[in-house]
Amino acid sequence: MNILKTAKVIFPGIRYGKDKPLFMVLDQAINGDSFALSYQDVINENTKLNDETFLKCYQAAKNEFLNLNLTEYNEIIFIAKSLGTIIAGKLREELNLNKVKFICLTPVEKTLPFLKQTDFIIYGDADHYASEYLKEFLKYRFVNLEVIKGGNHRLLTNNEVLDKKNLERIKMMALTYLDSSDYME
Repeated sequence: MNILKTAKVIFPGIRYGKDKPLFMVLDQAINGDSFALSYQDVINENTKLNDETFLKCYQAAKNEFLNLNLTEYNEIIFIAKSLGTIIAGKLREELNLNKVKFICLTPVEKTLPFLKQTDFIIYGDADHYASEYLKEFLKYRFVNLEVIKGGNHRLLTNNEVLDKKNLERIKMMALTYLDSSDYME
C-alpha cells in the first residue's frame, strides 16, 4: 500500500512568522507534517531586506532544510511569504526540487526568477512591496494567481469581516490548487 506522506515546509517573512494567520490557517488545513524554518537569529524587527540579509537568511534556511529528513515523504509543499518566497524559490532551484508544490504568499521582485507556472501565487493589490513590474509580470504568466483587492503585504484590507472571508478563500484556493496540481505538470 502506497500512502501519500506530505511534508509542509514553512518559510517565514522578516516580520511574519509561523504563528501568523496565513501560515496557521494553511498549516492546519493542509494534511501532513510541518517543518517551519527559522532564520530569526539572522534578522530582527528592524531588519531591512537587502542582498546581505537575503544571503544570511538563505544560508541559515538551506542548512536547516538539509538537516530535515524528508526521504520518507513523497509530497513536499513549500509555503512561503515575502522574504521566504525568495529563499524557497532559490532553494527549490538550487537543489533541483522540481516536484515541490509552492504556495507563494506576497512575493517580491527578487522571487520572480524562481517561480514556475505551476506555483500558486497570492498578493494584495495594495501591497507596497508589489511593484508595477511584479504585478504585470505575474498577471499574464501564471494561472494559479490570486490578487486580494485592497490587500496589503499581509493580505489585510482594514476590514475585519472581509479579511476573514479572504483568509477562508485563500485556504480553499490553496487546497484546490494542491488537489489539482498533480495534473498540471
